[in-house]
Amino acid sequence: MTEQVLNASASPPESHGQTFLVGEEIYLRRIEKRDARFVMSVRNTPYPQSPAVAEEWIAQGLRDKSFGVWTVVRRQDDRPVGSMTLHHRNVAPLVDVHIDPLYPSAGRWMAEVYRLVVPWLRDEIHVISLQLPVAADQTEAIAALEELGCVRSACFREMLRADGRWVDLLRYVALHLHWLERLGHPADRPIARSGSGVRRPIPPHGTVGSDPQPPNGAMAIGQRVYLKAFDKEDAERLSQFNRIESETGFGHSRLLTTDGNKVQSRLEAPSFRLRDYVPFVIRRRSDDRTIGDCGLENIDFVHQSAESYSWLYDPATRGEGLGYEAKQLLLGFAFDTLGLHSIQSYVMEQNLRSAAALRTQGYREAGRLFWKQTGDGQFLNQLVFDLLADEWRAPVLPPSLPTPDTRESVS
Repeated sequence: MTEQVLNASASPPESHGQTFLVGEEIYLRRIEKRDARFVMSVRNTPYPQSPAVAEEWIAQGLRDKSFGVWTVVRRQDDRPVGSMTLHHRNVAPLVDVHIDPLYPSAGRWMAEVYRLVVPWLRDEIHVISLQLPVAADQTEAIAALEELGCVRSACFREMLRADGRWVDLLRYVALHLHWLERLGHPADRPIARSGSGVRRPIPPHGTVGSDPQPPNGAMAIGQRVYLKAFDKEDAERLSQFNRIESETGFGHSRLLTTDGNKVQSRLEAPSFRLRDYVPFVIRRRSDDRTIGDCGLENIDFVHQSAESYSWLYDPATRGEGLGYEAKQLLLGFAFDTLGLHSIQSYVMEQNLRSAAALRTQGYREAGRLFWKQTGDGQFLNQLVFDLLADEWRAPVLPPSLPTPDTRESVS
């Protein structure tokens, strides 16, 4: 009798009357400031955070048009238990689902989020390519994605750390069904390759302390190049190189920049993003001339991973092995100084030169991200690569003795 009275007087759930994004156990709504009380359930962070910090994060997210955050709410008591973040990137937004792992039903709720979100974004919003990362041990979520017709397109090896073990991060993709009928599945098209694909030996390099006359500001020293932090002179130099760029086949258009915008961001970034972004400038030792830049982005010290990038802005310096030497200095900094475990890298599929360079640097193909952007009247794919610290440190075998690899390849 008491239970009947309580149920009769209880308020209806907030999802009452909502006609979509409502499942059997959870529903989704846009994040609100009141969700700051449940920050440790809503935000995927290993660090303790107060509601005051969460309020700032939520306010920033509500202002930022580049992504949207939805709260995953348990229907039985309207309690936030997770979140879904939609990162808007060209024609291929990325969906990041987080459910508080303290709940025993976390895996089931994650699967339910995918069953709600994928049809909504793909079939109603008409997203062309929906990128869906998921940990390899999230079996319930993976089963839901495959039931929805999503296809596994990439596998980043040992990118996540969970319960004292390394876990692969899988990337699934949900492609628009009508475009698939018109164009066919992009996985059916073979990957164009250039170069030998054979890993080259790591050139010898030293430290600042081992060089009797180290260049000013050097943080990593090679035989012909060294890495240092950006300064105003470097920004001006690199912006000038943009004006003489001759290549058009790197998978993106040529842009004119000044030291006050894109390149200048390299100077300002360390002041507020030092924890997840480390930029370097590449200088040639023979004449101390700035020729390019490289660095690490999206550094995750919990999972010990990061994304690498490198670029030689001076066309006259390409093809001489300077970029290779600079990249090896960067990898040495990532693995030996920062203690990272894995590095990822991304290039557009038509950028054959950069893809070939990654292979010679020791990276392995992790797969393809389908229809990541548009260009030349078509949807373009992105090649993804990864490199583990142990692989980078391993001796280079002769071409007649290929490195054994028992893992299943991802097309």
